[in-house]
Amino acid sequence: MEKLLMFPSRGRLEDQLQRGLNDMHGLFDEHMEMVTRLNELEDTMEEKQIQYDCALEKYSRLVGIENIPIAYLEFGLKNVSFDADTGEIRYEREEEEEV
Repeated sequence: MEKLLMFPSRGRLEDQLQRGLNDMHGLFDEHMEMVTRLNELEDTMEEKQIQYDCALEKYSRLVGIENIPIAYLEFGLKNVSFDADTGEIRYEREEEEEV
């Protein structure tokens, strides 16, 4: 016995579109909530990064650049550089401004 194919009727297509519309609204709302949360997280990370870089700068002046544990440089963005050719990690402290 062959299977009969049902042709879409206007009512069924409208039902399908309405379900799709509801799904899309829900997904869009969820997406916007995540984007908002991601922006808040990025703001928080930026503040923490500034604080961390400031603390790392003070620490480097206290112990000397050569005595900074490598782990402390992992999130130091301000004055840390990495040479991919040599694998060398460098921390270059900012010069103190004379008053």
